[in-house]
Amino acid sequence: MKKIRFLLMFFFILVALPAAVPVSAAEGDGKDEVKVFGNITAGWRMFEDVDGDDALFEEYRDLDDDLFGTVDLEVYRGSLDLYLQTTRLRGRDWGKYSFELFYDETPHNLSDDARSPWSGIGSAAPVLEGTTIPPLSSWSSFDYDVDRDEFGGRVSLFFATPFYVTFGIQRRSQEGIRPLGSGDYFLNLELPEPVDYTTDDLSLQGGYRGNTFQAQVTGSWSRFDNDDRFMTRPGAAAGDVMTLPPDNDYGKVAADLSWRELPLQSVLAVRLSYARLESDFSVADLGLTDVSDLDRTTFDGEIDYTRGAVALSSRLTDTLDSRIHYSFLDRDNDSTPVSASHAERIFDYREHRAGIDLGYDFARHTRLAGGYAFRDLDRRNLLEAEESTDHSVFIEVRNSSLEFFCARLRYERLDRDADFGNRGRGTDPVADSGEWIKRYIRHYYATDKSMDEVRMVLEFYPVDRFDLGFEYAYKLNDYDETDIGLTGDERHEFYADFAWRAAERITFGGFAGYELTNADSRHRQFGVGESAEITDDTGGAFNWGSERDEDYRTCGLSLDVREFLGKLALHLAWQYQDSDGEVHFASATGGLEDIDRSDDYDRHKLEARLTWACRDDTTVTLSYLYDRYDYDDLRFDDYEAYLPAGGVSGSYLTGAYDDRSYEANVGYLAVSYRF
Repeated sequence: MKKIRFLLMFFFILVALPAAVPVSAAEGDGKDEVKVFGNITAGWRMFEDVDGDDALFEEYRDLDDDLFGTVDLEVYRGSLDLYLQTTRLRGRDWGKYSFELFYDETPHNLSDDARSPWSGIGSAAPVLEGTTIPPLSSWSSFDYDVDRDEFGGRVSLFFATPFYVTFGIQRRSQEGIRPLGSGDYFLNLELPEPVDYTTDDLSLQGGYRGNTFQAQVTGSWSRFDNDDRFMTRPGAAAGDVMTLPPDNDYGKVAADLSWRELPLQSVLAVRLSYARLESDFSVADLGLTDVSDLDRTTFDGEIDYTRGAVALSSRLTDTLDSRIHYSFLDRDNDSTPVSASHAERIFDYREHRAGIDLGYDFARHTRLAGGYAFRDLDRRNLLEAEESTDHSVFIEVRNSSLEFFCARLRYERLDRDADFGNRGRGTDPVADSGEWIKRYIRHYYATDKSMDEVRMVLEFYPVDRFDLGFEYAYKLNDYDETDIGLTGDERHEFYADFAWRAAERITFGGFAGYELTNADSRHRQFGVGESAEITDDTGGAFNWGSERDEDYRTCGLSLDVREFLGKLALHLAWQYQDSDGEVHFASATGGLEDIDRSDDYDRHKLEARLTWACRDDTTVTLSYLYDRYDYDDLRFDDYEAYLPAGGVSGSYLTGAYDDRSYEANVGYLAVSYRF
């Protein structure tokens, strides 16, 4: 497809330019003179050698085609400007209108060479031919990938007054296959889920732009369509299906207002918006016959979002400035509950935020800033934490009084108080163990929390043409009221970088970084007929804890040489990344084995590019890329397409993401012509 687009665009250039140039010569008076500027690049990928997972190497790019190219074109005639860039065309007539047309393709390669015993891969109803699972050697092979296409346009009209109107339309489509996990105690499957989505968007915007007052009103509508409402599970009981993303409609109206040149050099900004998400669903769409557990067979989804925000920035004195802000968000969920007993699971909330920031400029280029923020979140129908309140403060100092040195130091503190409301569930820790344990489980996003964060940035300019920077950040989250769940996490970040312009045409650069993260959590193990009370460790019921550590290191170097040997330019860049994760376990009964390979990887990347300006308007580029990625994780040891009966009987995998390592060598040659 990219080859076809490039050839069509190149054909357009060949036809359009000869037609435009004679007009320029014929007019003579210069009033409608046509001027054309542009750049055309054509290239040939000389070789591509990938050993390992080429899907990961090409995850968001297409390197299969041997030929590639880009086109940039600018056309001026009078007050009309046109700008063409490969698959994007922009134009404007100053003070009258502007427009844009675009088309984009984005591949998403997930995993290659997956395998399945079912036929009908890519459909919503894969089936098994015959009555038994055939040998692995006879399974079909396929790739997990999703292709995304997007096209549309925008038109803006400008009137003689400060008013303007903009209209936009676009369509996004996704098509392909992605892995979908499904399972229970008796059947675990990794299925090829079909992806066939279409999203249509419309937008209309109108506004006024004055010297001291600006206003803008925007309306948008979006419709999402999925051709597959559900997917059947091969080998499962009749009517055993999985729902896929449903069709839905989304609409939004927003208004933005701002006033300038108010007293105290103030600027006032106000934003209001309202949005609604709707989706209808019927059990009949799934072909189900047993609906005895449901109160109804049709469901209406409706969620409304109402937002508002106001901010006032002022210059109180020559050295003191302020910013006062407030915002609210109301999420109102009027969706139909699955059954009357599930009505409490309809989740909505209301949030209020407010704060004030102050900044003071001292002598000798020193600035001190501080602020306070308040947040109240009311979660309706969430029993575990109906309400939480945040109080946060920060203080920051900056200094640039020395010509060779600049520093910034910031500290932030947050305290969250949550109203934990589900301690009374269940009456017996054994008979009601599933409900009893909820007395102690707290999710990190809705529980008491304290946070401390420090960030320091130092920049040095010791000599001309040499810059050196250091940055350190520390963050600690403490969930001190949590019995079961995440109890705390800590993070350190160190980074340094430099740039040395060694000569007029030679520049060296480099960076290095190190990150250390640690997360602690507590858990409870119990089974049927065992106690969920966390103070009771008997038999197979016990408490255990985990500590996850991760070390991340990275560094890189670059060299740029311009105009050496007359018309040559050289770019070299090397980068290294390494991540080492470990998980440590502890329990009163022991017997838990630590994990020393958790999401471990290292990556080496080298780029070399040589550019030759053979003429004033023509350059030739020779480039080479080496990329090696090694991934190691205990979860993928002995991972195969088929999980035999020695594991879990009747469970089948497809091999998605089974090998996440690769080593790639790519070289290409490109010619660019400017006119």
